[in-house]
Amino acid sequence: MTLIASRFQDTWTKLRAFELTSYDKCAFIDADIVVYRNMDHIFDIPLPNDDWIAANAACVCNLDYDEWAAFNWRPENCAYTPLSHPSSADKATPVPSKATPPNTYTLLNGGLFLYHPSESVWQDMLHYFNTSSALSTYQFPDQDFLADYFCHRWKPLPWKYNALKTMQNWHTNIWRDDEVYGLHYIVDKPWSKRVASDGVAGYLGRDGKTHTWWWNLWQEWRNRRGASEVGQVLDTLVASPLDPQADRKQCQDNREKGFPKPIVFGKRPVSVDSDKENKEPESRMNRVKA
Repeated sequence: MTLIASRFQDTWTKLRAFELTSYDKCAFIDADIVVYRNMDHIFDIPLPNDDWIAANAACVCNLDYDEWAAFNWRPENCAYTPLSHPSSADKATPVPSKATPPNTYTLLNGGLFLYHPSESVWQDMLHYFNTSSALSTYQFPDQDFLADYFCHRWKPLPWKYNALKTMQNWHTNIWRDDEVYGLHYIVDKPWSKRVASDGVAGYLGRDGKTHTWWWNLWQEWRNRRGASEVGQVLDTLVASPLDPQADRKQCQDNREKGFPKPIVFGKRPVSVDSDKENKEPESRMNRVKA
């Protein structure tokens, strides 16, 4: 496998959620998703069959032009681009019944999914896992597996349940702060670094607002815990508060890095070292079932 980051090598364990066969319906939520509004009603969303899942479409805009992204990861191929507010709060772009290039609408984000656990599905997943040659092509192990295994058997959810933090900048056509139910802190995590007084935070410096939400929620929780042992242990796992000197230094570092970086909307640059921009990646296209 060509992983996007080494931390993804352990995400296969997420699939064991399908072993919870004593439950009729489950919702898996990644640890880096914060639920800001109660979403218990997600269990009322019907699935077409017991061997289906519901999930959010993958955002494939790639406005930062990451080199690992497939050739067709562009805003015009993103399932969130055709949507508009306010209908987007309750509707999602349908998954095409047949996958034809560009097939990005068939890709899902594995951060949250709704499913019916069953022994038959679990055993079939294990068989596919142990026999499919497609696994060697995966960049996001569990996510690509789910998109592959449940191809044409997953129901798209509205963006608000698994709102990627990048969407606040990439999808202003649908993003509304007060409509976010679950905020997915992809890439760098807010607890690893405090937000300086200049409001700059996160990858490329654009995540000050959403990272501040996390810190505000943390502080509320921490105040309730007081001097509890749990609170003291967790204090060691988050970034320490910034003193005035550290704050000034962090702000200066942000300025020197040119943060926040501007978002560039336009034609994707073509690599001079590779022709991958003009090729369809066989691994991704071949593993989509018709």
